[in-house]
Amino acid sequence: MADKRALAERLGATHGFAPEEPDLGKKLAALTGGGVDYAIEAVGRPETAELAWTILKRGGTATILGMIAPGKVVSLPGPSFLAGKKLQGSLLGSTRFPIDMPRLVDMYLDGRLDLDTMVAEEIGLEDVNQAFAKLRQGDSVRSVIRFG
Repeated sequence: MADKRALAERLGATHGFAPEEPDLGKKLAALTGGGVDYAIEAVGRPETAELAWTILKRGGTATILGMIAPGKVVSLPGPSFLAGKKLQGSLLGSTRFPIDMPRLVDMYLDGRLDLDTMVAEEIGLEDVNQAFAKLRQGDSVRSVIRFG
């Protein structure tokens, strides 16, 4: 977890919290002056999706990017919907692949999009199952498969 926090700070994070901290929703609401307009969940855990919802201010939107495992359930308190909050999912960032991919490639090549920092390791195809196991355990950011 310390490695991921250090990476987040290198990429611009200004604050970091452990997900198991008590009263984390209240701490984040206090830090942001009553909640956030937008929250993005990218881990794929019901608890973090619920936290994204909890820290929204009135009328805020939580977007779930992380793949929540089949059989897992996100539970939200009914009265919290009276605050006009919105919850939405996103598949591949709701990208328009033919338009967005060339833009992202240009940004990477121009040095405006740092993808290299997010690569934890380069692996051969024979190591793909181990890489998936690391991702499931939360031990790795991203593995890139090297062919040839």
